[in-house]
Amino acid sequence: MKKTLTIISLLLTCLALVSCSQDSESRDFSDSYQYKVNGCDTGKMVFQGSSAEEVKQMLCDALRDDELNNYCAYEMRLSRYKVSCM
Repeated sequence: MKKTLTIISLLLTCLALVSCSQDSESRDFSDSYQYKVNGCDTGKMVFQGSSAEEVKQMLCDALRDDELNNYCAYEMRLSRYKVSCM
């Protein structure tokens, strides 16, 4: 009986560890923006990655890219860049 309880306890511990490791591996990070100024629209920009640093890099690169943003909302993008990227 004691051996059975030990085995069940070990199995439950292993199951809990596997479950926790899967949660941390599947965690996604994301950020987005869309700015509209005087009828000019950047379009919705969405960034997803496996780390906060990866998403931050994508966001900062996009905020600096005038062509990607349809040459819109420069001041708003600059403000966001200062807050998020500097």
